[in-house]
Amino acid sequence: MESGDIRILAALSDERVPAFPDSPTAKEQGLDVTGYNWRGFYTGGEVSDEGYDAWVERLQKLYDTDDWKETAKGNGLVPVWRGGAEFEAYVKDQSEQMRKISQEIGVIK
Repeated sequence: MESGDIRILAALSDERVPAFPDSPTAKEQGLDVTGYNWRGFYTGGEVSDEGYDAWVERLQKLYDTDDWKETAKGNGLVPVWRGGAEFEAYVKDQSEQMRKISQEIGVIK
């Protein structure tokens, strides 16, 4: 980027990436597209609902700290919180989208 060898066409996030504030998002350019490099924590299927909810709460408290947000942004990340049922639904939706795209381009039948 700095040398001019490459240019960012679009950030695939909801908001501009702090490390590249002059680079528009796809949504700003009229394309309803996001493509996050997301990560998650998972637990075994036998965990109790109470145990699951406790972990989601702990992780959200960590995410909500200024230290976490500063560290994430300092490393060029855009902090996005999705936890519990919201994250589960997001992962299922993303998996289905990838399955459909893979079928359309012939990677899977």
